Amino acid sequence: MVMKKNVCMILAAGLVLGACSNDSEPAMLGNVPAVFTANIGGERVQSRMAGQTWEAGDEIGIFASGATNNTDEQNWKYTYAVGGGSGSWGSDRAFYYKDTEETPATVTFKAYYPWTEGATADGTLTVDASTEDSQKPDGGQKKIDFLFSNKASDVNDAPAPTGSRVNPAVNFQFTHVMSKIEFTLKVEDGDDSSVKLEEVKEMVTKLTGVKSKGTFSLTTGAVTASETETATDIVLTQVDGTAGSKTMIASAIVVPQTKPADARLVLTQGTGEGAKKFGTPRILDFELLAGKKYTYTITVKKIELSITAFNITDWDTESKGDKDATLTE
Repeated sequence: MVMKKNVCMILAAGLVLGACSNDSEPAMLGNVPAVFTANIGGERVQSRMAGQTWEAGDEIGIFASGATNNTDEQNWKYTYAVGGGSGSWGSDRAFYYKDTEETPATVTFKAYYPWTEGATADGTLTVDASTEDSQKPDGGQKKIDFLFSNKASDVNDAPAPTGSRVNPAVNFQFTHVMSKIEFTLKVEDGDDSSVKLEEVKEMVTKLTGVKSKGTFSLTTGAVTASETETATDIVLTQVDGTAGSKTMIASAIVVPQTKPADARLVLTQGTGEGAKKFGTPRILDFELLAGKKYTYTITVKKIELSITAFNITDWDTESKGDKDATLTE
């Protein structure tokens, strides 16, 4: 009998010993799925809401270089799921290490959040922190809390995340690439100048005089403020303070930018012609940096607004001292 190439070898028992292959093509060594983990701010945390932790349903986008045998379209989407007290990342279109040589190829990865359809490894995403939905307390800020990872850990000179068929695990160290402004508004009982917390909650709280638009580079992870956009007003996200406290938290996520020319906190009480607007003197008199949270503690009174503390933290603790501001109508 004449044996031909590409004919499967059959054992006497009739079992297939190996799959048919073309001698002109290298044999695949067995696809191995990559296993991804992700940290934010140095902690391997696995749940999140516009902060340091991941939340079920969060989606990250992943790009790979050096994966010569992966012909799939890039921008793999991985979704975080929680079960049994822990979480993991999974995908309907998972990344597999596909090697055709005995020596496994090393694949280099980078990732970003939130996953966006059509994103490319060397492209940009549009950033707009002033939309109606972007600052809503029910998860709106998550849509603009852009994250980026091209490192395997939080060490400054850490290498890029890599993996291979024999070492499939890959860890991403994500960092915030936007800036965050947070105001703790508190009230005090006492004299006629006191304001009730319920009144503060009914006020519209805005951050004025800051840029809210820009671009997010998926090459470098940098967010750049628009050069053509003028400063705008951003309605802040409002949430209750800690249980039992007489405070409310008002915050906004904005693009990193040079020192805003005229940033102010403005509270509006009432609507229409009878509305009263109160604003602090100029604040944020410095450059807003990526990954930094600028925190003010403010006492709200009828005649003045006192800024009693100001801090800059890594999204947490570098004190910059106290400041006072007079409420102006």
